[in-house]
Amino acid sequence: MMKEKQLVVIFFILLLCFCPRIVATQPPLPIIATNRVIRNEGHQPVTILSRRERVRPGRKAKPLSDRVYKLRGPIRRIRRSYSRERKIEVLLFLTNHRVAANAAETEYRRPTFAEASAYWKIPLSTIHEWWEKQEEILQQKAKSHRQSSSTWQCHWPEMEEKLFLAFIKRRQAGGLVRRGWFRRTAIELFKQLYPESTNMFAFSGGWFNGFLNRWNISCRAITKKASKLPDEYRHLVINWLRFNRRNS
Repeated sequence: MMKEKQLVVIFFILLLCFCPRIVATQPPLPIIATNRVIRNEGHQPVTILSRRERVRPGRKAKPLSDRVYKLRGPIRRIRRSYSRERKIEVLLFLTNHRVAANAAETEYRRPTFAEASAYWKIPLSTIHEWWEKQEEILQQKAKSHRQSSSTWQCHWPEMEEKLFLAFIKRRQAGGLVRRGWFRRTAIELFKQLYPESTNMFAFSGGWFNGFLNRWNISCRAITKKASKLPDEYRHLVINWLRFNRRNS
């Protein structure tokens, strides 16, 4: 028994001696720099470099011409959201399926968008959009219903920048900034910067929420109301604890 314990102790001592050498001889991991957009304290979007380790390139998306087409049965349940696999099935149906062009069935043709819509029970506009965005659908992740956008879109960057600077100036001056001020100022700046397309801008809720997220703005108002403990809070708390003890 003593010999076994001595052998175990010797083994661990040797392992501790050789572990630093093994770790030191390993080559350093490759570092890949990628661009990432963040927002700093000054509300300005800033692009910095982040570091990742051992990034493997993913598989290239297989084109529709190399995929196996299998005709499935009739659709029994209508869906409101569609996965990437269902979109690819519809695209393969439009590419490879054939329907009779005449009553004698001597000629065949590809199905139309209307026929695909009736067969798959999917709106016609949706199928037409999938056909126009085939490459984007093939690049999506497996079992995903919608491709997430990694960058935000700004249609009027100059107007948004001036609107943000006006907001900072008014906030530093101590002025009240609410949704109505943003609406009036945005419309005035848009008319000044884009006089030829004044009817294209609409101060909608979606644009306003996107503007607040892009420039890290929070619409908050200072009030005179605050939570305040009553003067006899200690007496009230003790009475409440005594009540719980008596009835427990």
